[in-house]
Amino acid sequence: MNKFLRFVKSKNIGEIGLMLTIVLLAIVSIIYANRLADSIQKQEEAQVILWAKAIGEKAKILKLSNEIFLKLAEEERKKVEITAKATQLLAGENPDEKIASLFLDIIRLNNQIPLVQTDENYVITDFKNVVKPSLKQGVLLKKSDNPEFFKYAPIEISFLDKRNYIFYKESIIYQNISAVIEQSSDQFINEITNNASLLPIILLDNKKNLIHSGNIPEEINSNEKKLKRYIDQLMKSHEPIILDIDPKNTKYLYYQSSNLASYVKWFPVVLYSILAAILFLAFAAIRNVRKYEKNQIWVGMSKETAHQLGTPISSLSAWIEVLDENTALPAAKKNMILEMKKDVNRLSLIADRFSKIGSKPKLESINLNQILTSCFEYLRKRGYKKVHFELKPIPAELHVDINPQLFEWVIENLVKNAFDAIHNEGHITIETLAENGIISIDVRDSGKGILPKDIDQIFEPGFTTKKRGWGLGLSLCKRIIVEYFNGKIYVLSSRMNVGTVIRVELPLGVK
Repeated sequence: MNKFLRFVKSKNIGEIGLMLTIVLLAIVSIIYANRLADSIQKQEEAQVILWAKAIGEKAKILKLSNEIFLKLAEEERKKVEITAKATQLLAGENPDEKIASLFLDIIRLNNQIPLVQTDENYVITDFKNVVKPSLKQGVLLKKSDNPEFFKYAPIEISFLDKRNYIFYKESIIYQNISAVIEQSSDQFINEITNNASLLPIILLDNKKNLIHSGNIPEEINSNEKKLKRYIDQLMKSHEPIILDIDPKNTKYLYYQSSNLASYVKWFPVVLYSILAAILFLAFAAIRNVRKYEKNQIWVGMSKETAHQLGTPISSLSAWIEVLDENTALPAAKKNMILEMKKDVNRLSLIADRFSKIGSKPKLESINLNQILTSCFEYLRKRGYKKVHFELKPIPAELHVDINPQLFEWVIENLVKNAFDAIHNEGHITIETLAENGIISIDVRDSGKGILPKDIDQIFEPGFTTKKRGWGLGLSLCKRIIVEYFNGKIYVLSSRMNVGTVIRVELPLGVK
């Protein structure tokens, strides 16, 4: 909760309002898109089920028509056989007149089925219901010339004590029905493959070989391996619709649901993801510009401060020189002038530090022990008497690549903040650790501590908990350590009314 409050506090109202508006729009759009996708999916499933049922019912009709057609073929065969028997009996010796009349009526009834009668050598002896110039009595019936009469096995009869054969082909009615059924089957297949509500479909035979396909992307349809994988995927997605129009060659229809519902569902997610990325980049750019502007303000203030301090410091230095030339002053006052010189020199150093902000300083390999000892001695004399100030031993061989003036400024700022946190009585410790090529400098105090909500902000320019503070010190410390010395500075730990540890990390330098 505290992190969220700090985040909100760090943003302006416009940014927060815009972010909340976008998040709200995204949530509403995604919810609406999901509901719309579910609705589309349900409608699509209902259409697919209806389509599948219609296909199944039509397949049943075609199957029934095919069965009727096959029965018709059987009936025509029986009719030919009856005609053949009637012809054979009519050719017998002295048939009864009434029976002969019946046989003649049976033969006359067959006025639809084309028949060709031949002797045992397949020479045409008679024909009926046939209009074809090549079929004449006395002509040999050849399969190459008349293949339609060899589709069915001939019927053998005895006629005039000789073996004869009756060849036949389908009747005109049979041929017309056959053409209609074949046309209906073709139209049925075309309707399945080309008008399946734009669904991807495949039609397989009983050996799972592909017969037809429809609405499959061209890049898949043109690649044999991709098509095989696609067919396997399609076969697993739904149970097939079985088309047993022809019992000898059952067909299996597989289909896949449309991706439209998925596209609708994911569209707002993708859209707002792209929008979020664009806004993130925009916010980052705006914040970088603001940060740059803020930094420029602090840099300008630092340089202006150095410039403004320059004139009084020069004047003070001149007056101290005048006082120092007075040989009549007692020794005690001479010591006071000496301390004043040190303070003026310190002011000059501070002005020099401010002037270096904003430009890349020259780094030197400095002995850490020497520079920390120098800072310690200077600050110890100016600290509170009841505050125990300690510098723990530092290995003499530790070197860091820094700018001495700016580094001293960082340490002084951290120690002065520690003094302010303690007020009257306590202790401050400077401790150094070296590990894995990193030097850690911990400034530890027993002060009032930092509020958890303020920990992430204490290095921000302008942030201060002091009544008269500018909020410049720690922000400049961070700029120096991070941007100039390639190091880190952060709050290692802080507990209210127990104390705070601020750590500075620097890469180990070369001697």
